Amino acid sequence: MTITGALSSAVSSLVAHARDVGVTADNVANVSTPGFRAAEVHFTSVNAGGEPGGVEALVRRPAAVPTQVLEASNVDLADQFSRLIQARTAYGAGIATLKTASDMLEALTEVNA
Repeated sequence: MTITGALSSAVSSLVAHARDVGVTADNVANVSTPGFRAAEVHFTSVNAGGEPGGVEALVRRPAAVPTQVLEASNVDLADQFSRLIQARTAYGAGIATLKTASDMLEALTEVNA
C-alpha cells in the first residue's frame, strides 16, 4: 500500500465511523419515539484498481411503524452504546494510521531534501 493509499484509507475510515456515530445519535435520540425503528450501519471495503481503497458506510433504515399502531421503539441502548465504543476504537486506529503515514511522508521529504 502506498502512503497516499494509507492516508486515503484512514480518512475514509474516519468518515465512515462518523456516519455510524451520527446514526447512533439519531437512534438514541428517538429511543422514546413510538414506532421508531433503529437504523443500522454496515461497513464494506472499497477497492480502487485492485488496491484497498478504504471503507464505506451503508445505512439501512427499516420502515417506520404506521402511527395508528402503538408500538414502542426497537432501539436497544446497550447495543447503541457498544457501537459508540467500537467507533471510538476505530477513530483511534484511523488517527494512528494518519499519524504513521504523515510521519513516513515527512521522513521521505527529509531524505529528498
